[in-house]
Amino acid sequence: MKKTSYERWKSAFLTLPDEAFFDILRNYLGDFKTPFNKHTLFASLEQFLRKTETQERIVSLISRDDAQLLTALSVLDSPGPDDIYHLFEGEISYLDLHLRLLNLQDRLLIYTDKSSGTDEIFLNPFLEEALKSQALDAGLLLSCIPVQGCLPPISPESAVPRAPWPGDALLAAFLSSLSEDGDILKADRSLKKKAASSLREKFPALFRGSISRRSREGEERDRPALLVRSLETLRLVRCTGGVLEPDFAAWEEFAAFTPEARLCLIAAAGNPQDGSSPRGFFSVWEEARWLSAFLDRLEPEKAYTEKSLIRLGRLLSSPQDGLCLDSAWFENLLDFEVFLPYGEDSFVRAELAPAQDKAQKAVIQPNFEVSFPPGLPLAQCIVPAAALRLLRCDVHSQYELCKASFSRALALGFDGKTLAAALKNIAGGELPQNIGFSLDVWEKEYRSISFFEGVLVLAEEERRHLLDHSREFQKLVRLHPAPGAYLVGRASIPACLAVLREAGIDIPPGLRQAEELPLLAKIPKARENELFAQNPAAPPCGILFPGGFSPPKLKIPHLANAGRGNRKDAESRAKKLKTELLAGLAEADLPEDQSGEIRERIKNGLILFPGQIRHDLGRREKTEARGVNYPAKILIIEQAFSSKTSYLELIVRTQGGEPSRFLLRPQNLRRQGGDLVLEGSLIPGGERREIPVKKISLVRRLRGSLMG
Repeated sequence: MKKTSYERWKSAFLTLPDEAFFDILRNYLGDFKTPFNKHTLFASLEQFLRKTETQERIVSLISRDDAQLLTALSVLDSPGPDDIYHLFEGEISYLDLHLRLLNLQDRLLIYTDKSSGTDEIFLNPFLEEALKSQALDAGLLLSCIPVQGCLPPISPESAVPRAPWPGDALLAAFLSSLSEDGDILKADRSLKKKAASSLREKFPALFRGSISRRSREGEERDRPALLVRSLETLRLVRCTGGVLEPDFAAWEEFAAFTPEARLCLIAAAGNPQDGSSPRGFFSVWEEARWLSAFLDRLEPEKAYTEKSLIRLGRLLSSPQDGLCLDSAWFENLLDFEVFLPYGEDSFVRAELAPAQDKAQKAVIQPNFEVSFPPGLPLAQCIVPAAALRLLRCDVHSQYELCKASFSRALALGFDGKTLAAALKNIAGGELPQNIGFSLDVWEKEYRSISFFEGVLVLAEEERRHLLDHSREFQKLVRLHPAPGAYLVGRASIPACLAVLREAGIDIPPGLRQAEELPLLAKIPKARENELFAQNPAAPPCGILFPGGFSPPKLKIPHLANAGRGNRKDAESRAKKLKTELLAGLAEADLPEDQSGEIRERIKNGLILFPGQIRHDLGRREKTEARGVNYPAKILIIEQAFSSKTSYLELIVRTQGGEPSRFLLRPQNLRRQGGDLVLEGSLIPGGERREIPVKKISLVRRLRGSLMG
């Protein structure tokens, strides 16, 4: 039977180690005489918590940071310390988070249930309603402001919202440019000087402004390098012998995705999560799907802070997703302009080009100049990009159609009819008469001579039936120019030999080089045309992308009371209450060591009523040692060992003299020469450390978990 929230809290509190249990009871209820009954003491604490004044005072002392952490606990739904740390990683150290959680537990705001075998943190059931109505505020986790007017424009003179730079027009233009000349990279992957000059002239958007951030491996990131990296990772281009070659089959599949999906794929592919290059394709694919769903959850009329976006991403993901959501991840999205700055420290999701009311058409002039409008879909531009020469990619991209660019497309495997149809499609009608005539002439001239590289397999008439009816052999054939003549790739030769052996040809012929054959004086004209005729069949291509780009359904956390605000009233109440308590401390006239301890408790929200200020409230046991007090440091370490549930907060000077502060789970204390060496494992992570006690400048014993 499932426990109620009250039963769970009671069970967790009664199973506290005695040290933590009695410390809390003495703090709030005063000292108690022996013999005592633990259940009776607990009933007294429960009665104390049920009082309206007690609840009001506890809630009044909640600071903004407290409210933010309590909101996170509520949103995450019974998290463990590691879950909370994951949400705030990069903003707070694990040690500081541990201390803050201990403070909230000592103030009776939260508790930890260990009954499931793992630490699960909950809000105190007596205070839950008051917290929901007065303290919890999703706006503290996800800070955002309303967007006034439209998004940042392209320029001060333009009212058009700026879309991300890797849009359809630029992608089509870059594809055309690489088809013409992909030899743009040096051995170190930087741009060649001539290529950089050419790209700067053709692609002003690639050099507009500067992202100039350095990735974790120290490599400067610029737009051309980012774009090439993404296209390679997505397998849209491949680097062969230092030359970038587009894969048009992959581009056609890529163009079939929505603009949002394409942007997510490009941005995810440009993100060097682990500092390596390039990333695996399928991890990029999954990250892009998640990113698409994440962006869909953002309110378009809101601007968010960087921390808020990172936190929201962590709330909408799990460690199993393998996502590294940190500042580097967010900066990568800024690099691709998935987000744009809005104000001083807020960001908005960039708007993609809006759908056009009227179909956008290219303009093809009789002088062979071609102009692409900004709204032309990428899917319509793939084939024309192969046949056109890019002049300049801007708001309207300018191309030219010439014999060299058209022949380049034919060499890529396109036929003249396909190219002409694609050009007619983007123009929305017939081509100028002189252009149609030129295309026919250029194709006829190109087809008059053909070269094919591979291995020509010739079979005598009695063997043709064997090869023509072998399904395995036919899969290897790239060209069948004449009866008994088959062209296969060099890499397919072992498979061809296997087919022949299976057919009973035990000793297949060896491969002969063309240089070994005698020169032929003359090949009959008909035979020549038959052998080297263009194969009209398109080369087979498999599915290069997984089928369909469907973003996952992300579980939306419950964000209570978003944007409540009203922190000034809460801070005023807290200040007034602490002033009252400090005045009570002054009237108590306690010794300085005791008053200093109680003053610290008032500061930390552990004193609610003047009646808690007593001479017996000071620490009964030393929990920290500093400096050269070697015996005291040993004593604190030994206390941690004896409790079996304590951690040690340590400050150790590094070789450079800088203090290093961390949390350690102590495991052993051994002698080495004239010193003792503390052995333990770091929290979090579990990394093993050995620290000479003489090098420890501070050691403080802490409860190892929130509840002891």
